[in-house]
Amino acid sequence: MEKLNVVIHLDPDQVAKRQELCHQLHKDPDILEFLRQHQLPLEFIQRYVGKLDTYRQMKQTCRMCKGLDDCPYGIKGEYRDLAISNGKLVQEVKKCQYRMNYQKRFVHLKQYVINHLREELYETSVYRMDAEKETGEYLALCSQLISWLEHPNKGLYFYGGFGVGKTYLASCLCNDFAREGKEVAFINSSEFCNEMRMNWNQSERLFTIIQQMKQVDVLVVDDVGSEIVTNWVRDELLFPILDDRMGNKKLTLFTSNYNYDELLQHFMYNNKGEKDQINAMRLMERIRSSTDLIQINGKNRRF
Repeated sequence: MEKLNVVIHLDPDQVAKRQELCHQLHKDPDILEFLRQHQLPLEFIQRYVGKLDTYRQMKQTCRMCKGLDDCPYGIKGEYRDLAISNGKLVQEVKKCQYRMNYQKRFVHLKQYVINHLREELYETSVYRMDAEKETGEYLALCSQLISWLEHPNKGLYFYGGFGVGKTYLASCLCNDFAREGKEVAFINSSEFCNEMRMNWNQSERLFTIIQQMKQVDVLVVDDVGSEIVTNWVRDELLFPILDDRMGNKKLTLFTSNYNYDELLQHFMYNNKGEKDQINAMRLMERIRSSTDLIQINGKNRRF
C-alpha cells in the first residue's frame, strides 16, 4: 500500500498559540524534569507539544489529588504517563499510588466467587476490632473466633436481633479466609434466592452457580430466613447446596434472626401456605449438623 504524506498547515493564530505553548513548556518544571531523566534536548519539545502539554496538565491534576474520589479520569487512579520508545514519545497507562494502595487493600476480594457484601464491609477482620467501641462480650466472642479460625472444623450459625453485628462478624471471617487464599462466597439469602428464581429457566447458568456454591472453600449465607420460601427454593436450590457441602465437610456460615427451631418453622411453609415438615426437617438437619449455634446479644449497632 502506498504511504500517504499529509501536511497540515496552521493559520497564523494557531502558529502563535503553538509558540506560546512551547514557551510555557520550556519553563515548566515537570517538563524539564522529564527531559532531564531521559537526557533529551529542549528542541524535543517542539516535536511533541500536544503530548507534553497533556502530560503537564496530568502532573498538575494528580499533584492536587487527595484520593480516588477526587480522580477526574474515566478509570479512577489510572493516568497516561509518557515514555520514550525507539526515540519516540509514547503514552503509557499507569496506576497511581492511591490506586495501587486500594488494590493492595482489597486484593482479597479476588477470592470471592459471589460477593453480596456492602462496600463498607470489604476491609473487616476479626483481627482489627476497635476495643474502645465494642462491648466486652463482643470482644470476647471475637477472641473465640480468632481461635476458631486456626482450626475451623465446623461451620457457625450466628443468630440474634436486628443490628447486633451478625453480618459484621460473618464478613470479618469471610474476608480473613479470603486473605488466606481460600475461595469464598458471601451471599444474602433473599437476594440469592430471588436471583436464582428469576433465572430458573437458564439451566446452564443455574448449574454453574450451584456448583460454585457447592465447591467454594467457605460459604456464608447471610440473613437466612429472609428469603421467600417456595418448594423449588427449599428443595431444589438450598438443599442440594447444603447437602453437598455437609457431605464434603465444606465450611458454611449462617447469620439469621431465627434460631434453629424458628428457622425450621420458616421453611415448613411455602409461599402458598402449604406445609411440608419433612423437607423442612431435611434442610434443617443439614444446617444443624454442619454448624455450631452462637447467639449474639446486644443493642442495635445501626443506631
